[in-house]
Amino acid sequence: CRDLGGSTDCALRNAEKPVSTVFFRKEVDALSPLEIATTLLDVVSGASNAASKAIDRFSESFYSLDGAFSQLDAASSYERSVARMTGSSETAKASLAQPQSITSGTAYGLETTAQAVQNLHTRGMSLGAATKQVRVWSDAVAFYGQGTSEQLKTAMDAVGKMYTAGSVSMSQLESLFTIGINPVQIYAEAMGLSMEQVQNDLSDGSVAAVDFINTITQAMANGASAGAAQEAAATWDAAFAGVQESIRSGWADVLSALDSQPLAHGLPTTLAMG
Repeated sequence: CRDLGGSTDCALRNAEKPVSTVFFRKEVDALSPLEIATTLLDVVSGASNAASKAIDRFSESFYSLDGAFSQLDAASSYERSVARMTGSSETAKASLAQPQSITSGTAYGLETTAQAVQNLHTRGMSLGAATKQVRVWSDAVAFYGQGTSEQLKTAMDAVGKMYTAGSVSMSQLESLFTIGINPVQIYAEAMGLSMEQVQNDLSDGSVAAVDFINTITQAMANGASAGAAQEAAATWDAAFAGVQESIRSGWADVLSALDSQPLAHGLPTTLAMG
């Protein structure tokens, strides 16, 4: 595994290579004691490097509250926006469970999914439809792309702009192509058309953005990418990202509980006093 970004996944896999080289090949008897000792040192060194990277990642999450504050701010922004749109703070609080459920078992953060749902809802999409879009696209980004929060933000930004404009532009398609998602091909296969025909229809504006988005979303929901966000969490990097996200969520719960204590005693919350 080539470690291009200092990933824990690669470090752990590379640490395993010397073990298979020494102990699981027929030529092991031909190795000199010095060669065996050297290889064992490589094993220890590789495992040590992997452990060091893992500890660094845990420590960074455990001792940093930035992620927790980001989650709390995202949740607060979501609730305010949805309450303003629906006229009900109770609906806003209850609906927050939906973007939270999208993050469960994945490497995505609440600040990404909540903001994505909020963005689509602000553009006029119903909460249910917006949540479905984010859920399906989170799987697609994990299946076709790298499954990162940054890529999901890019995808949802493109979908939101299509929805608002009512048409599909090349810049929006290019954003999805960059991730690894080919919406033109997905739409063509779903509609039984050639890609050339779809490209022509998009160029002359005969395909409405809402129809384009809904067709692609439905095709992906029933296709190979369904459930990919949780399956992607089986990798080492995604597993560590999931643990980090859980730690951030834990800190967010602690901060939220602390903030509610003054209110329970008739005092303003920490944010209100700030």
